[in-house]
Amino acid sequence: MFSRLRANNSQRHIGLTSRVRAIRFGALALAAAFVLSLALPATRTEAAGAAYYVDSAAGSDSNAGTSPDQAWKTLAPVNSHTFQPGDVINLARGSTFSGGLRINSSGQSGSPITVQAYGSGAKPVLTNSGQYSRSLEINGSWVVVTGLMLRDADEFGVRIGENATNDVVRDCEMTNVGIGVGIYGQHNLVTGNYIHDLKMVVNTPGGDDDYGAYAIGLYNSNNEISYNRAERCKASSYDYGTDGGFVEFYNNVSGANIHHNWAQDDNGFIEVGGGSATDSVVAYNVAVNNGSLAVMHISGNFQATVSNFRFENNTVVETAVGSNTYDILDFIGTPPANAVTLRNNILYVNQFQVVSNSPNFTHDHNLYYFMQSQTQLGAPLGPGEKIADPLFANVGAGDYHLTANSPAIDAGVDLGYHQDYAGQAVPQGNAPDLGAYEYGGAAPTATPVPPTATPTQVPPTATPVPPTATPTQVPPTATPVPPTTTPTQVPPTATPTQVPPTATPTQVPPTATPTQAPLTATPSQVPPEPTATATPAPSQPPATAAPTQPASNPAPRPSQQEGQTSRWRQSDHLRFWSWLFGWLWGGCW
Repeated sequence: MFSRLRANNSQRHIGLTSRVRAIRFGALALAAAFVLSLALPATRTEAAGAAYYVDSAAGSDSNAGTSPDQAWKTLAPVNSHTFQPGDVINLARGSTFSGGLRINSSGQSGSPITVQAYGSGAKPVLTNSGQYSRSLEINGSWVVVTGLMLRDADEFGVRIGENATNDVVRDCEMTNVGIGVGIYGQHNLVTGNYIHDLKMVVNTPGGDDDYGAYAIGLYNSNNEISYNRAERCKASSYDYGTDGGFVEFYNNVSGANIHHNWAQDDNGFIEVGGGSATDSVVAYNVAVNNGSLAVMHISGNFQATVSNFRFENNTVVETAVGSNTYDILDFIGTPPANAVTLRNNILYVNQFQVVSNSPNFTHDHNLYYFMQSQTQLGAPLGPGEKIADPLFANVGAGDYHLTANSPAIDAGVDLGYHQDYAGQAVPQGNAPDLGAYEYGGAAPTATPVPPTATPTQVPPTATPVPPTATPTQVPPTATPVPPTTTPTQVPPTATPTQVPPTATPTQVPPTATPTQAPLTATPSQVPPEPTATATPAPSQPPATAAPTQPASNPAPRPSQQEGQTSRWRQSDHLRFWSWLFGWLWGGCW
């Protein structure tokens, strides 16, 4: 009997030991899995959209369009397709597409619809024919367009529609169109493009209805224009002799953020053609030989309101011979401009320089230089202003960097900007320098690099006056006619060697809003997907009725203390689970 009891006890002990070992093995497996989860980095997957391909040489519209060897041939299947967030439309390099591209679908934050080039060779070319035609029309939101050539359309190279928001147009070229980019929606970003050699849209004798030949048309609020290069944006006009320019405001526009652009040989820099232009900033731009309208002009017989407008840290150079009067600010519209600020600029001109008289016009800490020694300003010098040679590096070669003895060095006031036109930190000395270049930074490379931020959806600023769908003077689209030919003057490269644009480091946009007037958030620079926030120069300010200043910094890194705390917590977990792992392992044998 005792032997049977001992046998039963032995069997129970063996069974209990087996169960304990099984439990410990299970716990060991769980512990190992947990330790591995701490050691391996967390990954996040996002649903990718579909990819579509269009190749004018090798494609066929009977193909599925879902791979390079099944590419569509024309834009017709693209224009009729409904795209989903995250979808990518790939246009073959070396292809030419006629008839215009229309994107009516919308992406979403984090998953924009992208239109881009693929393959090798020249940028894909989009053209269109007919009166008031567009090479590319974007009616959806959260759309990114990059790396295309838009040309030979009667009206727009790119038109961003009235309800389109958070769209990005970057690294494109526009030529032989009436208007490079027309922006009718809000919170959109136009950055890093080359716009040149434009033409008139309407050019008829009599009346006051001619328009066209300007690089960018602003018809709505809270948009950002940055890192673009505009050249020879002008054309003959029956009504005005010559028309065109870099940026034209039309309708009621507020919150415009225009920074880090290069405008040369255009018919003016900034023009207000009607409606209102309010709460906007023009900063860290270089404007060269843009005719008598050096900075801003209220045009024609239109009634226009300009208020709370800031021109800061721009370099304006007018060396062309042929006129004896160059206007810094020309407000001939009705009512007169109000609360306009001219600060930290360099104005380098051939002969006269006239500042028009307007209520509450503030000008201080500017440097004026008149090459013909004629010094008519139309207003007394303000605080910190001087008339002197800025001592540019090489005016003839288009190099407007400051040299060591320049009177513009450390002569400005701090407006909250952190990067100059070349992407160098501001300030380098005791105070910001005047003009678009900060002395002491490295010379820029040959081509400007657009920033890599995306516009974020930002609610509009304090009750902006809703703009009309299209400028009253702009007629609606109509029946197509044959496209115009490309002007022979169109240069092959996007950046002329004579005036090398500056490069922006990857960190690009400087941040900081001028202390005097916070700007409202505008889309920031961009690549892959839209995210609105101001870019290059100033930092993101609180949303207010004023426009967002160029800004957009990378998210701040956690502090050193936070990093140490995080590492110690992980280390504690690892020590504990390593001990448990060892105990469980030893107990299993």
